[in-house]
Amino acid sequence: MTDEALLPGSRWWRFDFHNHTPASDDYETSERSSVTPRAWLLAYMQAGVNAVAVTDHNTADWVEPLQRALSELDDERPDGWRPLALYPGAEITASGGIHILALFAPGTPRRVLDGLLHGALTGLDAGKRNHELQCDQSVLDVVAAIHQKQGLAIAAHADCKRGLLYGTVLADGSFRPDEALRDRERAFAVLDAIELQDPVGPAAKHFANELKAMPIVAGSDSPHRLATAGTRCSWVKMSRPDLAGLKLALLEPEGALCPAPLGAARPRLGGAQWIRSLRIENLQLRQVRPLQLDFSPAYNAVIGGRGSGKSTVVECLRLSLGREQEVRALGDKALERNLEAFRALYVDKRSGGMMKVGSRLEAVVEPEQGEQLRYTWVRGAKDAALTVQRLEGNTWVETRLDENRARAQFPVRIYSQKQVLAMADEPQALLDLIDAGISGAKLAWQAAFEHAREELLKARQQLRLLQAELTKKPALELERRQADRKALVFKHANFGPLLQSFQRASQQQRAMDDFLNLLERDVAGLADALQAVALLHETDFTTFKAETPAEEAARQAALMLRDQLALRRDAMAHELQVMQQQLQEGQRSIRSSPWHEQAQAHVQKYQVEMEKLKAEGVSSAQEAAAAVTAVDRLAKQLAGLAELEARLPAAEAAVRLAEQKLTEQRLRLTALREEQIRRVVEADDSLRIKLRSMAHGEAAVDELRQILALGGTERWADVWQAAEDAGGEPKGFLRDATKEDSATDVGVRLQEMKWALEAGDKQVLDTTLHGMLEKRLKQLKPEDFDRLAGWFPQDEVSLEYRPGRGQSYKNIAQASAGQRAAAMLSFLLAQGEEPLLLDQPEDDLDNALVSELVVQRIREGKKQRQLIVVTHNANVVVNGDAELVMHMGFRSGSIDLLESGGLQEPQVRQSVCDVMEGGRKAFEQRYKRILEDLDKVAGRA
Repeated sequence: MTDEALLPGSRWWRFDFHNHTPASDDYETSERSSVTPRAWLLAYMQAGVNAVAVTDHNTADWVEPLQRALSELDDERPDGWRPLALYPGAEITASGGIHILALFAPGTPRRVLDGLLHGALTGLDAGKRNHELQCDQSVLDVVAAIHQKQGLAIAAHADCKRGLLYGTVLADGSFRPDEALRDRERAFAVLDAIELQDPVGPAAKHFANELKAMPIVAGSDSPHRLATAGTRCSWVKMSRPDLAGLKLALLEPEGALCPAPLGAARPRLGGAQWIRSLRIENLQLRQVRPLQLDFSPAYNAVIGGRGSGKSTVVECLRLSLGREQEVRALGDKALERNLEAFRALYVDKRSGGMMKVGSRLEAVVEPEQGEQLRYTWVRGAKDAALTVQRLEGNTWVETRLDENRARAQFPVRIYSQKQVLAMADEPQALLDLIDAGISGAKLAWQAAFEHAREELLKARQQLRLLQAELTKKPALELERRQADRKALVFKHANFGPLLQSFQRASQQQRAMDDFLNLLERDVAGLADALQAVALLHETDFTTFKAETPAEEAARQAALMLRDQLALRRDAMAHELQVMQQQLQEGQRSIRSSPWHEQAQAHVQKYQVEMEKLKAEGVSSAQEAAAAVTAVDRLAKQLAGLAELEARLPAAEAAVRLAEQKLTEQRLRLTALREEQIRRVVEADDSLRIKLRSMAHGEAAVDELRQILALGGTERWADVWQAAEDAGGEPKGFLRDATKEDSATDVGVRLQEMKWALEAGDKQVLDTTLHGMLEKRLKQLKPEDFDRLAGWFPQDEVSLEYRPGRGQSYKNIAQASAGQRAAAMLSFLLAQGEEPLLLDQPEDDLDNALVSELVVQRIREGKKQRQLIVVTHNANVVVNGDAELVMHMGFRSGSIDLLESGGLQEPQVRQSVCDVMEGGRKAFEQRYKRILEDLDKVAGRA
């Protein structure tokens, strides 16, 4: 959590303006003797008070005891101690009994108050109890005496008894001021502030007009006891609790003063996201030692002469936070060259370059309360590297975020005046700025839009599958008609029994023929075998030479075996003849049998019927039978297609509904942008911004050309044809869909255009379509039309600007360079809560625009965001009410921070006057009543 006591520049302090000690005679009796200065101070410290005024009745008796006790506590720092500023003062009773608080600078000695109470004023030494004393001077004289002593004069408990605005509430509820109290109007003019115990009570309401211009403060006051310490306070914005800071806050209470009820949180100072510090090491113009710059979360004004390093601060922050691509995205070559020249390595004076190998830039940021990140950019010999670390406890831990995620982790806007002018020349750049203001909502929208687009693609794919199946229907219906006809012929011919008889006879005949053929082959095989051994009896055995009786006996035995086998072979030949005769007789008997005649009759009848079927287009019985089977199959298929056909209207309706939902989601983005525009315009009525949903047709031409695969660089006149002259109108179907002067909603027109392109409907497109375009459309794939279905043109934005009240609005395109820059600056300052860095935003603007526009927008913008503004215009610093002024300078060969602090610091005010033209005049315009302080510091008194 940020410790505001350590923040540089102006910050919020809890201030108790009206308090009493036992020095007041009407202090709580039971505590008066026991309360010590130490206990009194600790009570306010423990109540969370940062500054307290001691204002006893007409006395300063406890001023010195409290000052001594505070010094001791600051040295000891016991439990319950915290820094506390003690403003010496007194509650003075003017003539007429009116109480006036006198406050002096911390450390003011008692003698100054005694000089007021017992020197400048008379009648306070009457010997009465001090709360009953009354001086002889009027309210106006008392105030003058306080101012003479360099104090502040505040009307004490003005809405209560003895208060300047005291009165009576009548029976009818109306309020009647006490008529005895005179010089009220004159008192309003000289008092520094008014204390009210009830800021919404009857007295405050009655004097509402008079109080509008008055600082309203609060103090614990009554009852006078320790229990009331810090119960009624005000938040005061100062760089430190001194009299100059308090004077500045009271001079402009709107931004520096607000109520601080007991337990109330400290008011927000600047933005929740902010840059805490920048450390620059080893830069070409900062080589000796690192330069540490600590920022305020509110408005930081960076000042200095030329070459002082003002713009270097912005460019170093740009590099360290990884925002280089934002310059490159503008497409402005001059800006890109300037960036590259800054980040380049230094070679010599002519080549430029601000970096050295090892140049290191560190930016510590707070993306949300309680979290700190450190962005480190290091320049190497060839390029630079960006790393991000997170503070965990007291240790920096690597996050390993890439550059894109690092940028997303800490949003920040950085603009030079040249960037502002470049954006002003392209109004569509406003869309990026508008979207930056709705970044969270847009992320949620993007997810919903992508989901809706996926649903549309899914519905289109399902419809295409359904339609693809239904394309089979005509062929199936034709096949069904043919099968029905064949099956019908088959049925009317009573072909079933005949086919069965034919098939049975054919099968039997084939079987009989096969069987007889097999027998014939077997008998033939026997004949072939016997023929092979026909000369068995002549088998030669002469090779066996017998010489002995035994040998001769063996030879004779072999010859006898041959002869016996030959006799058997001859017997088998006779049997073969018998078998062949039986086979022939059997074949003739079967072919002349009643079975054969019956089978032949079945075949003949079948052939006669087949001739009749061929005349009807049926080539075979199998085909006719297959047709009978196909009828059932085709009937089932067609029934399935009928079911699909019944689902077709629902599928088409699903696509239309998905198209409608996607269009509604796209329109939701326009609505988010319009709401952001409304907030911006409410914050700045010098702007008028018009947003036309999905109407930036000319910019959409290239996108549509890519989707439709229209090659080349020509714009295709059918799609979009620019106006031929200045007063003419563009033409083309994209122009017709996005033009403003149409009674039909742009979403409807765009959808009709998409349907017509997909269907090639020339009538809807209201164009003849060039032949080449028509050909290209026919060549597109369904996936191309899917892309078209999910595509929408960008919104068209136009910016109008009113230079001053009472003047008319003019389109930024017709404005001067200064007015264009003023309008863009006004927009930048009026929207968003991320840190905004501006480098010399007043360039190209005249003084009137600076005063009326930049200063006012800065004062409003710093309430919700951190601003870091490099400027050479004193009005931007002084009248913009910078919380922190950083005076950059060039000394000892290096850029350096010469001074840093709030505007209440004399040395800071002196810096503004020394280095900024019109510095003293700016202070005169804003702080006429405290300019004497500056004169004293500068030796001009």
